Amino acid sequence: MRRIVPILLVAAGLFWVSPAPADDPEVPEKYIPVDEVKALVDQKKPVTFVDVRPQEQYDELHIRGAKSIPLRDLPSRLSEVPKGNLVVLYCACPHELARGAYKVLYQAGFRNIAILDEGLPNWTRKRYPTERTAGKS
Repeated sequence: MRRIVPILLVAAGLFWVSPAPADDPEVPEKYIPVDEVKALVDQKKPVTFVDVRPQEQYDELHIRGAKSIPLRDLPSRLSEVPKGNLVVLYCACPHELARGAYKVLYQAGFRNIAILDEGLPNWTRKRYPTERTAGKS
């Protein structure tokens, strides 16, 4: 009996310190560094940026050439997301909106997707091309 108690204590301790399960193990998120995706753009590789923030935020500032598909609209606008080239999802940090969009697209069968690591703030910090929607201040 004396040997069983320490073994049970060790087993219970291992249970309590084991890592927590991932948010959704069925959706393996992929992140792409800002410099890596910029290099692809510079090499004229087919890359589509999708800004998943609300339209007002997109209008204020977005990556040059990005599509605006707010997360709340994404399920009804899947046909606007290309399947043939890399789709880079972004928002402002933290990545909650981009992660949500990634999950929607992944569950819809897209595998050509990635989340822009550190999002729009890192893109602008590096002074990569951005633009405002015409007519917006």
